[in-house]
Parts: sequence; C-alpha cells; structure tokens
Amino acid sequence: MVLNKSDIENYINQQNIPALTDLVPIAIKSPDQFDKTRLSDAIDGILNYWMYDFSCKKGGDPREYPFEEGLKAIHELTQKDVFLKEIEYQLACGDYCRDKNDFAIAQKFFLDVSDRLVKRLDSQPWDNQAYSRLVYTYQCFPTENEKEKLSYFEKALEVIENRFLSTNADFYFVNLDFLYRGPFPLEFESRLAIQRRVFFKPCIRKAYEDSLFALELAASLHHWLRYPHNPLTNEISADFIQIIEAASHCVSNPGNFDLVTTGQIFAQEGARFERIDFLHTAEILFERALKQSSAFSLIHVYIANNKIQEALLAEKSGDLQKAQSLRTWVKERYLQDWRLHQNDLSYLSHATEFLLNSVEADPNNEMSKNILSEIILMALASEKKGDTHYWFPYLHLIQAYLLLSEIEQVKFWFARGYRALNILVENEIKDFHKQLIKNKSSEELLQFVEKIIFHLDNYLDKRCWNGGLSYSDLTKMTLSDLENWIEATSK
Repeated sequence: MVLNKSDIENYINQQNIPALTDLVPIAIKSPDQFDKTRLSDAIDGILNYWMYDFSCKKGGDPREYPFEEGLKAIHELTQKDVFLKEIEYQLACGDYCRDKNDFAIAQKFFLDVSDRLVKRLDSQPWDNQAYSRLVYTYQCFPTENEKEKLSYFEKALEVIENRFLSTNADFYFVNLDFLYRGPFPLEFESRLAIQRRVFFKPCIRKAYEDSLFALELAASLHHWLRYPHNPLTNEISADFIQIIEAASHCVSNPGNFDLVTTGQIFAQEGARFERIDFLHTAEILFERALKQSSAFSLIHVYIANNKIQEALLAEKSGDLQKAQSLRTWVKERYLQDWRLHQNDLSYLSHATEFLLNSVEADPNNEMSKNILSEIILMALASEKKGDTHYWFPYLHLIQAYLLLSEIEQVKFWFARGYRALNILVENEIKDFHKQLIKNKSSEELLQFVEKIIFHLDNYLDKRCWNGGLSYSDLTKMTLSDLENWIEATSK
C-alpha cells in the first residue's frame, strides 16, 4: 500500500492529526523515504500552526488537541528528538490553565516540565532551549502567592548563576532577557547586579570577537528598549552602549544581515543615547543598502531622518551652523529628488511634511514661496497616487495654502478631502479645527470648518463611509460643487 497524496492534503486542510497518524504504519513500511518525510512534514506543520495559536491565546484549550499523538508519530517516522516540542506543548497547557485561574492544574504542568528540564540539563548541559525553558518555568510559575513567586524567581536566578555556559552563543540571550528585564524584585537587586557583571564580561568579549553575534545582541536590546517597564539605569545603559559599539564593527566586517533593519537600530539608538558615531554607522549602512538591487525609496527618508537627528545633536552641542547645514542638505535633497520617488506615498508624506516644517517659520520670503509651490505639486502627486484614500495629501495642501494666506484654496482642499473621506477623518478634522482656534485663524475659515463639522455630526451616518468617488470624478468638482453636496445631504 502506498500513501495517497490527495488524502494527505485533505487531512492537512482539515488539521486531522488522528487521520494522519493512522497513515504512519503505511509510511514506515514504504520503500520510498519521501513518504515518511512528506507525512512527518504534514503533521509537524499542523502542530506548529497549533502552537502559534496557543502562543497568541487562540484556539481554546490546548489539552483538547491531539498534540502528543502527533509528536509520537513524528518520532516514529523520523527518530528525531521531540522532547522540546513536548515541553513547549506542556507549557502551553500550563499557561492556558493559569490564564483561566486554574492554578492547581497549571502548577502540575509547570512542576512536571521543570523536573524534566533539570534532568535534561544534567545530561545535556549545553542545551540552550532547555535552559531557556527552565528559566521560564521558574520565572513565570503560576501562583498568586507573592512569597511563592519570589521563591521561584530565586530558583530562576539560581539557574542563571549555576548553569550559564558562555561557550554557547544562544545562552547569552536567555541571560540578557532575565538579568536586564524589569521590574526587579527589590530582594534580589544586589544578586542581579552581581550576576549582570558575571554575564557581561564574557558577553562583551564575544561581541567584539564576532560582529554578527554583537548585531544579534544589539537587535535584542533594541527590542527590549521598546518596553517602558524595563529599567534603563546608568549601569544598563553603559552595557547596552558597549554592545552597540561592538556591533558597529559590522561596517568593516560585513556579513549576511539586513542593512536597512540594522541601520534603523543604529539610527534609533544613536538618537536615544545621543551618539553621533551610531548615527554615522546608520548612514553608512543605509547608503550601502541603496546600492543593492532590493533598494527602495524609503531608505532616502531614513537617511534624511538620520541627518535631522545629527542636526539636533549639533544644536545641543552649540554648533548651530552645522545643524543648519544638515537641515539644508535634507531640504535640498528632497526638493531635488522627490519626482524620482513620487510613486512611493510614504516617501512623499515624509518629504512634504519636512519641507512644510522648513518654511513654517517664514513662509513669505521668495525662497519659501518657491518651496511651497513644490510642496503643492508633491501633495497633488500624493493625492493622485493614493487615489483619494489618504488624508495627508489634503492636509499638506491645506497647510501650504494657509501659509500662502490663500483662504479660498484652503476651503477648497478641506472640502475636497472631506468629500473623499468624511467620517474616516473625523478626529483629524476636529483636531484641525482646534488648531485653527489656537492660531486665531480668520473667522471666514473657522465658520467654514465648523459648517463641515456640523454636517459630519448631524447629517452623516457614522456607521457608513460616504466616499467612494474616483479620483477622476473628484477632480472635476469645484468648491461650489462640494458645498452643494454638503447642502444636498443636510436633510
């Protein structure tokens, strides 16, 4: 008997693990090794999909799934070690029970897992995944008892203190997450600080020896810094800066990494830690990325934003001439190149916003008027490319004509944006009204905007978008046409 490919595909679509495991004896007896591989991959794919759902808190109770049956089948077909997949499944069951406040059952899962992981590490101390999961079982032990939580936190810390193997790169990431992640229990601050020093010495040495490892660490730290509850103390900041410094060696020792993503890390951390050298590293990486076949227009925006951060640091240090020079560079680059990138809406949005800010302080001189003319062309290109689905082209046109004191044009573009998007931009419209009041704008314009807000609040069904006009139809409408639509629907 041979495996039927269409049967397997049907069972995969149904996520029918029992039916697939019934095929295991046939696959084992098959002379074609591909039968075993195909069946194993099918089962493994479903289990991975389920595990993803469990991690996202979807799919209900993991205990109701034939997960272990699937793991047993994979082992029989491939002889692969499925121990860690079993552990992940048991932890998913424990997490589910904890989330349902069934702490007694959750604790049984966690205690069983921790016992198995301790035995695993006794025989295979280099197993970083087992190490990671053991730290997790103690750190996240399901209990409402604060004293018990602290007891298990101490167990996690003991694992870090006694089992850290600096010869395996993956162990570093577990330690990084545990030792630097807050909030820390006050009782253990001293021990954590000592262990951070024990950890950091081999960590930074390895980072300087291997720039790709340093990059991975820098990326982890970058992700870590997104969470406001993580404490960025002077000590931790100093450690992070050293790791990013080590990662900067990737510029002279290029490897297989994403230039743009890495550039973003250096740009954002350069701004955070006010390090001009990190910003320079970011620019080198962005410029290198532009030479790749996969280059895209938004990289030019990343470079521009990086220059702006350099300008801010120059201002802070008192070098106003350099700051002005950097901003002028960005302005001239956008004005020179925007037509080359006018098919990229994100590029146009960033470029137009920067140019608007650059002329806002003094819109009436001749140079500013020339820039405003370009801004209007850029916003018109954005509206056309966006096919009336975005508010920012209208906002930029409104802002440009406000700076030019052309109130009729402001009214026209406000009405046109409202006709295109109406209820979708309610908050933006009301925020703009507040800004007009704050800036003491003309009474004529205030009354016009208030008329639109009254129409929005009283005559439009806010459950239903009243747009849908094509770009070509919208461009045929005059201000009178737009006002007539408002009047016609005010009934």
